[in-house]
Amino acid sequence: GVTITFFDWFIVGTPHALIGLVIVWLVIFLVLKPEIGNLSAARKKLVEEAKKLGPMSRGEKVTLGVFLLTMALWILPGSVLLASYSLPELSDLAVALKKVLPEAGPAAMAILLLGLLRVDGRPLLTWKELEEGIDWNVVFLFGGGIALSAGLKKSGFASWLASITIASVGSKPDFWTIVAVSALLGFLVTYPASNTASTLISAPIVAALAQGAGINPVPAVIAVGLACSISSALPSTTPPMAIVYGSRYIRLWNMFKVGMIADIIRLIILVLLTPYLTAYLCELKGIPLYYSP
Repeated sequence: GVTITFFDWFIVGTPHALIGLVIVWLVIFLVLKPEIGNLSAARKKLVEEAKKLGPMSRGEKVTLGVFLLTMALWILPGSVLLASYSLPELSDLAVALKKVLPEAGPAAMAILLLGLLRVDGRPLLTWKELEEGIDWNVVFLFGGGIALSAGLKKSGFASWLASITIASVGSKPDFWTIVAVSALLGFLVTYPASNTASTLISAPIVAALAQGAGINPVPAVIAVGLACSISSALPSTTPPMAIVYGSRYIRLWNMFKVGMIADIIRLIILVLLTPYLTAYLCELKGIPLYYSP
């Protein structure tokens, strides 16, 4: 099998994230026009509040250190693995890092460190803060999206979707068609379910479709993952959208309107860019794009 590391995902996902950030900002600005034109008073207030905070405390610095350490440990295995393709002497180190640093390892370590490290006589993160500082309603809402995906799979929806997809693209689609269909499929499925759940439904379908056409499934699966991650029109699609909606500062219609416009634009860009980015990643990792099924 092929391992897609955190660093590999960073290579493919960063261009989409940066372009998507600009697109979303422009759509929000154009669709939800600002009601206040002069922000000098708000800017002054922000400066005053920043001065009240003062310099970073020792606890804040330690927390920042834990965050940077977590990010470094996420990136390290993938970067070493990628380097080992050009420097074979790093292969043993890459294998060892993959075993001792699975994707969930740094996150679990960060939680433990925040609970164990004490500053000024108290832990950086207490159990009470975990209970009261997290909006658990958002967690349940996101879990509902995952449960919905399980229902879609058991009802036969996934099988029906697979047959429709294969019938639409034919038995021997080319590389570009596979990536485009994968992105479109992930984009459509992610709205009734969460992004995680929709990826679980879509990824096996496009992987089988690509393999049947003699095309490596890695680009297709990556396209699904990216497409399932851009949905931002409904609270149930991603935890951040659920958090924003839970704040009660935004109406559902405004969220849907801005999210749908931005999502469609980002989907078009994703279809145009992803074939190039995934082909480049496969070249870096020495993975062939085509093979005999």
